[in-house]
Amino acid sequence: MEHSLENDDRVAGDAGHGGGQGGFVSDAAEAVKTRAGEALRNTAADFAEAGKAQGAERIDRLGRAMHGAADELGREIPRAAEYVHGAADGLESAAGQLRGRTVEDLIADFDRFARRQPLAAFAGAMLAGFVVSRFLKSSR
Repeated sequence: MEHSLENDDRVAGDAGHGGGQGGFVSDAAEAVKTRAGEALRNTAADFAEAGKAQGAERIDRLGRAMHGAADELGREIPRAAEYVHGAADGLESAAGQLRGRTVEDLIADFDRFARRQPLAAFAGAMLAGFVVSRFLKSSR
């Protein structure tokens, strides 16, 4: 009986020090966890990049539509059309900047903005959440 207790202590000691099967299983589990985390990060990054590109395209289309509306408005109220053209130019510029930046850059910019203007960041996040939920509902 005493011999079996010594064996139990040795096996428990081996598992605790990374040796034996316990260590192998632990190492394998860690490797799977690391790979799963990398795959999740890559998938999230791909999803974010696709969303960024799609958002930039939508902003660009809105800018072009505003230019068309401003052209129509210019026949009746030329001064107002100038303002609408200016706003459309701003949207097109924002779309170009969005395309040219990485998701990490955008997150860092938002983080800096949120530290300076927390209420505005909260309102923007709420608005973004609403837009995303509407987009997801419309894509079903």
